[in-house]
Amino acid sequence: MTLSDDLKKLYVSGGTNIILHTLAFNHSTWTTPFYIVRDWQDFTANLENLGPSVLFKRFAFSVTGPNKDVNGTQMLNIQVDSVSQELINLLETAVVDTNNVPIEVTYRVYIDSDTSGPQIDPPLILHVRNIKADNLKVTAQAELINLVNKKFPSVVYGSTFQSLYHEL
Repeated sequence: MTLSDDLKKLYVSGGTNIILHTLAFNHSTWTTPFYIVRDWQDFTANLENLGPSVLFKRFAFSVTGPNKDVNGTQMLNIQVDSVSQELINLLETAVVDTNNVPIEVTYRVYIDSDTSGPQIDPPLILHVRNIKADNLKVTAQAELINLVNKKFPSVVYGSTFQSLYHEL
């Protein structure tokens, strides 16, 4: 995860620009992701790698953590306040998915004066493990990296290091 020079300067010395935090919820059963920005107005910007321009809808949200447990997982807590019925409907379709595909949450940071792309490359991608919704808020726990279920060693030596691989 690399911060842009503009974002580094803004973090260090401040200025007139505003840092905008965004989340994109996505699931295999949805036709498009649900984009939100922590701001008092909607925000339109491009995705990474000069991707398409998308509308981030204004929502109040917070991301805290990570909490650590004895199993080695690190969970971030996400809370979205004043949720819309559109988001609730999307979450309900994801919950009943029989393939058990987790909801993906992508965290991006923008500077309000630069809508050409996010200021952190690559963006942080999380996988929702627990989610609760009511008419006031959505709370979710999202996992940073699934280290517990990661294959070890993660490198396939025969295809990566051809000189080390020898068939008998």
